[in-house]
Amino acid sequence: MQGIKERRQQDYERFEANRRFEEMTDIAERLGYPIDTTIHYEMRDGVAYALSDTVNRPFHNQTWTALQRGKSEFLGDQFFQQERLRLEHEEALFVDSFGRDELDGNVLIKYSKIPDVVVRGETSIDGYRRDLMRSFVRIYYKTEAGIDCRLFTLDGNNDAAVKRVGELLNINTTMQSEKVLAAQSLMNVSGGTEEFVNELIERTKLVYDEAHLRDTGRRTYAGSVYVDRQNAMEEIAKQSRLFEQHMNGISDIMHQARYGVSIENLLKDARRRTAAAIMLASRGIAVESSGDSRVTSEVANGNYELDCPTANNGMNEARAESMANEWKQGECLVCFAKTMVGSCSVCAGCEAADNAGVDLLKLRERNLKRRTREQKLAQNMIDRTYSKSTFDQSAIRKRDIIREQYGSHAVLRQEVGIGHAKKVVRDRRNNEGLA
Repeated sequence: MQGIKERRQQDYERFEANRRFEEMTDIAERLGYPIDTTIHYEMRDGVAYALSDTVNRPFHNQTWTALQRGKSEFLGDQFFQQERLRLEHEEALFVDSFGRDELDGNVLIKYSKIPDVVVRGETSIDGYRRDLMRSFVRIYYKTEAGIDCRLFTLDGNNDAAVKRVGELLNINTTMQSEKVLAAQSLMNVSGGTEEFVNELIERTKLVYDEAHLRDTGRRTYAGSVYVDRQNAMEEIAKQSRLFEQHMNGISDIMHQARYGVSIENLLKDARRRTAAAIMLASRGIAVESSGDSRVTSEVANGNYELDCPTANNGMNEARAESMANEWKQGECLVCFAKTMVGSCSVCAGCEAADNAGVDLLKLRERNLKRRTREQKLAQNMIDRTYSKSTFDQSAIRKRDIIREQYGSHAVLRQEVGIGHAKKVVRDRRNNEGLA
């Protein structure tokens, strides 16, 4: 019992620490300051787990869930986002291979360029800040504990600066945006890997700003107009009083979900208001709370939307999404059961397994093999049944065999469809298919 209590306490502390990190990154994107943060991954059974995820699951499960959701969410002029989700899922699988030492290198670099359709104004999608034109760089490197990922931003999407950074990182950044996202650069670094990555990041920002200055005549820091090197995560940490108020408010909102209250808009509004409050405080304006009238005015006049349309908050998924899930009759993508499935086409049992850390991709592969094996056995049984019958007494013999195999109420019926015909064993009482 003592061990169970200790494990529960550890799980609670981990959840609390991770939900704080997720709230900080959410608000950081809304602030518009440059972002530079580290995400830690742990390798378990050959797959990477993001230690900052409030849901205990492999990293590739997180991206796979987003991919499935995107198939129904991003349509029309937003369809390009489905391809980006697929590429982000491939990146997660690539990180697994990277962690298993299957790749020739100990530093992996990915460049997530702002989509071309967003730059050209050809999509109605929310989530990409048109005022920032922000791209993300992710540098994965191996540590004794697993894998660390330094994630930082480059603003402005200046063609000359983007090209110069691509030359430095060994990625052709002049290609179409989704092709850039599909590319990667691998480096084999000897000695201090972390020191190399830190130096490479500072060099990347410097190269970008130098090219940006030559092309536009404007000084920037990582492409940002905030040239005093303000870091969004650091600025949030400085305003700890406002952030603690925010966490208390988020807890109150999550509590309302237990009583069937729709909380999605409440959460968005709280995060927008806290980002605006922190922005005002960082400018030296006195703010008591996110409920101040100054904050209301700042939210109305500024842009405090999220800068990533696919960044689903793990805390929301863990506590609120199951309540807001739209359940309908269908087939589960994981276990193939014909039952009630949620908006991601996953049944309640498989969703619970996902939340418990089960690798849904491996589970689906196992179930697919089992279903294929059962179908082959059923087909072999039917083939054996027909091979025993003779032409002279086929009707009697088939009837006897079917009744012997499936009971006295079993009958053989021929069903004709467009371009095909097949014989099916059914229960004549309720027309249920038996074989």
